[in-house]
Amino acid sequence: MRLFTAATVVLTLTAGAAYAGPTTLWAVDVSNTGPGTAGSAYAEQFGLDGSLLRQVNLGSGFSPSGIALVGSTAYVSSSTDGLIRSYNLSSGTLLGSFSSGMNALGALTADATGLWANDYTGGNQALHYSFAGVRDRALTLSYCSSYCNALEIATIGGTSYLLANRGETEPSATYDLYSTGGAVTTAALISGVPNGAGAAYDAGPQVFYVADAYDGTVQTYSATGVALGTITLGGTAPDTGFNADFPGQRFVADLAVQVPEPATLALLAGGLGLAGLVRRRRA
Repeated sequence: MRLFTAATVVLTLTAGAAYAGPTTLWAVDVSNTGPGTAGSAYAEQFGLDGSLLRQVNLGSGFSPSGIALVGSTAYVSSSTDGLIRSYNLSSGTLLGSFSSGMNALGALTADATGLWANDYTGGNQALHYSFAGVRDRALTLSYCSSYCNALEIATIGGTSYLLANRGETEPSATYDLYSTGGAVTTAALISGVPNGAGAAYDAGPQVFYVADAYDGTVQTYSATGVALGTITLGGTAPDTGFNADFPGQRFVADLAVQVPEPATLALLAGGLGLAGLVRRRRA
């Protein structure tokens, strides 16, 4: 009976915590949006081994360009209407949207107070919006030529930075690190990324994930820009409407990392510790 009690404690605590599971990557896929609005947009979830875990239909009428995660809410930007939409990732339900005041946005990332987005109208700005949709900051990205499509917030050594690329420089893209005030801190932190598009950052292992827009792979780099490896995204792309010349090809615009919530991990650790205490008392 005592062994059953210990197991019950662990199961109760982990179930109550709604454990989020291992770190995963979310991508916005424009494969199905045709010339911009013809088909449905999708968010896709992948394991770090590239396995396709889930596809979420984001609706039609726009082409997704960026994704940022805040808990179970996904924010998605658009290169065709300039709206930022929010979704419940668990159900795929559209929660709402707000206008960015721009005709087009590129990649998207989140900090503690709101969302950063690329100006995708041909300018070289990073724009910050509160979660309520108010634009409160604009930075000039000095190395961005135009149509930059990568922007990611990264906390390295306790300091927050913005990683941005220099534009759609296919087939080799360069990414620079900026302070959140717009000063260049590391030029060409990452370079030579084939068809480089949106990026994501995992602060735990301090790893950048950078999408190859056209071949369904993700390149991984350390926080100092050292190449670590390649993840091949599996499964079948939602559709082939984006480019009929490449049937079945996945077109990834941006990435976001989803990690287990700290409170979840703490509760899980507490449950395991309590189970261990029960076992020691039995011994």
